[in-house]
Amino acid sequence: MKTLFKSACVHNFYRLVAIVFLFGLSSNTFGQATFRSQATGNWSASGTWAIVSGSDVDGVPDSNDDVIVRGGFTVSVDANSACNILQIGGTAGGVLNNFGIVDFSGAFSITVTGAVTVGGFGNTVRAGTLTFGAGSSIIANSLTFGNAGATPGTPNNIDMTAGGTMTIGSLTVNTTGITNNWTPGAGTVVLNATNSLPSSVFTTFNNLTISSGTTTLGVGLGITGTISMTGTSIAGASTITLNGGNIT
Repeated sequence: MKTLFKSACVHNFYRLVAIVFLFGLSSNTFGQATFRSQATGNWSASGTWAIVSGSDVDGVPDSNDDVIVRGGFTVSVDANSACNILQIGGTAGGVLNNFGIVDFSGAFSITVTGAVTVGGFGNTVRAGTLTFGAGSSIIANSLTFGNAGATPGTPNNIDMTAGGTMTIGSLTVNTTGITNNWTPGAGTVVLNATNSLPSSVFTTFNNLTISSGTTTLGVGLGITGTISMTGTSIAGASTITLNGGNIT
């Protein structure tokens, strides 16, 4: 009886050691990594990416990874995806002094835990372009259009001609030495935090939804679709012009 009890204890001990080891291996394997585009291709293809720091088993960005799209490459979102930070256009230093493009190959989404920045810095050609497709979406904590760093990339583009939804918290637009091209198209912008809209760039929308906080207008807005407000307010003395649209 004692022998059986001892054998069971030893067996359970080694099982516990194995579990702890595997957990530690998993934690190290799936820790945060920084991905940089190394080719034009799909988001879900490991060949599109180079890991410049950290580690990741499948070679594709996950919700705890930072992503930089640059080098003259286009990354197409071909599945529902996620990352921690999305930088479209290069960061200061390093090589690959060229633009970066993110577009959608179908009705897919990117969920970004932190910030999306459209436009790089460190070299004027490190511009960024974000192009939506019908049914596509980005959900992010914040969006910065035009990088405030030294020698900003330009021109930068956000294009919603085909539709899509951009849901963001805080919105920042930097214009010093930068050209930012905003095309609302058939798209929908959802603001879910307190914001002050700039006096340029984001002055026209197709559909605009303000779902939280107070949005202060920089200039008058032109709405071609619908402006929707849910338990929120709009501040400022500027006007809202509905071009055949509706207020909900």
